[in-house]
Amino acid sequence: MPVLLAVFTPVLLVTFVALAVSGVHSRLRPQIASRMLLTLLLLGAFAAVPVLIELIIGSLLEVPVIGSWFHDGAHDLGFHVNVGQIIALFVCCGLLSMAIKIKRVIRSYYRSNSSTGSELVVVHDQRPFAFVTPGPNGEVAISSALVEMLSPQEFELVVAHERAHQYGRHDRLLLIGNICTAIIPLLKPVLHRLEFSLERIADDCAAKISGSRELVARTLARVALYDDLPALTLGISKVGVAARVIALTNCSNNLTRRNLAMMWVFVFSLLPVTLLQWHHVFASLRQVCGV
Repeated sequence: MPVLLAVFTPVLLVTFVALAVSGVHSRLRPQIASRMLLTLLLLGAFAAVPVLIELIIGSLLEVPVIGSWFHDGAHDLGFHVNVGQIIALFVCCGLLSMAIKIKRVIRSYYRSNSSTGSELVVVHDQRPFAFVTPGPNGEVAISSALVEMLSPQEFELVVAHERAHQYGRHDRLLLIGNICTAIIPLLKPVLHRLEFSLERIADDCAAKISGSRELVARTLARVALYDDLPALTLGISKVGVAARVIALTNCSNNLTRRNLAMMWVFVFSLLPVTLLQWHHVFASLRQVCGV
């Protein structure tokens, strides 16, 4: 039990700090927030991988027939840990679920990556929506219902918003974030905050093109009627519409440079903790079972 506690403590600490630090993302510039949130997701996944390694090895020892053979080989090499049959069963179910989630994420990404060769596609649909498909040749898809309800100026704003996602390759950031949360689901709120920050980046790009943040806020409020978009796509009405409207109309930033620097210190202080996680795993694997 003390060994397992030493193994899980660092990854839980990383998760707790990541959730706490990411909680103030809305007070940061969206470009800075997106980098910080992605860093937190990567650190969390990096800390979780060694735990998975240990649990996998421990679970293999509980497998009938090959477990005893694997036990002898691991014991001769000085690597061994007991997890018990019940924990091994949960580990197998968890690993299967994680593998399925990662497969779905990657499959959804490449399915949505298909392109017709057009930069802009109007989809005949009565639901108002707009999104951009992932990939370097992603295309902007806008429903016919949304085209009819927008003025020409508002239509250009929506297209500019979606193209900001395309040119910034925000799809890659979402792909990495989804894989990280498949490994450690506790960081799902951090992924949602990353999506929010990416939408804010696109909002700011549309505001620069139009020269009016109020116009972008009004357009955003009008198209916020439909958010059931395909997986791993980025759409103007997909996440945090109310908070984004507030951010567009209120540009104040309450974080000083000193506070921002302190936040980055907290983020990068997690790196040695993740390295400690790897150290604890290898140390626990070397514990002789005594059998």
